[in-house]
Amino acid sequence: MYGTFEEVDRQVRKGTMTKLTVGAHLVHVGRVIKERARGISAGRGIPKTDAVKLGFLHDQESRDALDIVISLCGRHEKVAVLQRGSEALPVIQTAGQ
Repeated sequence: MYGTFEEVDRQVRKGTMTKLTVGAHLVHVGRVIKERARGISAGRGIPKTDAVKLGFLHDQESRDALDIVISLCGRHEKVAVLQRGSEALPVIQTAGQ
């Protein structure tokens, strides 16, 4: 889950996260998603509960997601659409998680 430094630091100190490079990535991308940009997950590939945990808004239909973007930003802002965004920001799990 993307999160704050404090959240990731707690996981590292408890030993539930051992790869510090993964922790650094989670903190950095989490900050970008939550503070500098808005992410919207559209489609059925990522469940809404997972998208929300990652800091994204969620809508099942791509057209509705675009309407959300327009309502938040206006029609003249730059928007990036990642057709396979889950491949761009993979979630890594180890056995037993």
